[in-house]
Amino acid sequence: MDNDEIIGLFEGLSDVFNVLYLRPLWQKYKLDDTIDAASLFLEGYAFERQGRSPAFSPAAVESISRYRKAHISGDFPLAVWKNFCDLLENQGLNPKLNPLCHKDPLYHPTNSCNCIWCILSSENIIISSKNALEAGQTKEAWTKLVKIRGIGPKIASFFLRDVAIRYENELQLSKDNNRWLLQPIDIWVRRIVMHLDNNIDKNARYEDLAKWIVSKSKRPEYCNQGMWYFGAKIAQTKFRLDNYLEDPQATINKHIITLQTNAQAILELKSA
Repeated sequence: MDNDEIIGLFEGLSDVFNVLYLRPLWQKYKLDDTIDAASLFLEGYAFERQGRSPAFSPAAVESISRYRKAHISGDFPLAVWKNFCDLLENQGLNPKLNPLCHKDPLYHPTNSCNCIWCILSSENIIISSKNALEAGQTKEAWTKLVKIRGIGPKIASFFLRDVAIRYENELQLSKDNNRWLLQPIDIWVRRIVMHLDNNIDKNARYEDLAKWIVSKSKRPEYCNQGMWYFGAKIAQTKFRLDNYLEDPQATINKHIITLQTNAQAILELKSA
């Protein structure tokens, strides 16, 4: 297979990613609700960095839910942070990298807090990001996200990529010169790009790899999802990745059959 065909396979594989990961997450929340939108971001994106505790995402969502259920007045950011600390018994919080860690205005200069609430300033993180993409302000949207404590370039691109896919029909991303910022580059995507193009230097920059995907794919956001899924969920090791990329079509076909078999087994179990 040539690279164009393989890129097409990755674009199609994104359908599996969306069914298994994107839709279940996004369907849980009211996207036009500002707090729900922030909860979605906190559950699915904000803590997706290496070394983070798997308890952070559910604790963040629960800390917000407890505040809303209590129907109390007061400083929302501080109350949510306190709930978060209580839920985790003050263990491993790492406030310097936690987007929920809010500094009381009494103890910091105006506008110096970079918790998620202060950076968003009452904006809906999903709607404002979507509107920015629609207006061709991808770089501005990305820059705002990376201002949030603990949110690095990859997480910002990860979130904006999924926003772009969610609202694809309303956007004209092909005209955006900063579309590469919608390409999160992790070890799996990097390995696949380098496998497909031997001319790419092993020390290639994040930006160069992202621009390669945009230049080679008609639907680069979908391609990016498919690349990640192929590496992280199908291959799972570098050895198997290199092997599977020799015949990605056969590998994907086998994987789909496995998913279908598992789904059928679950349906039979439920009807038993």
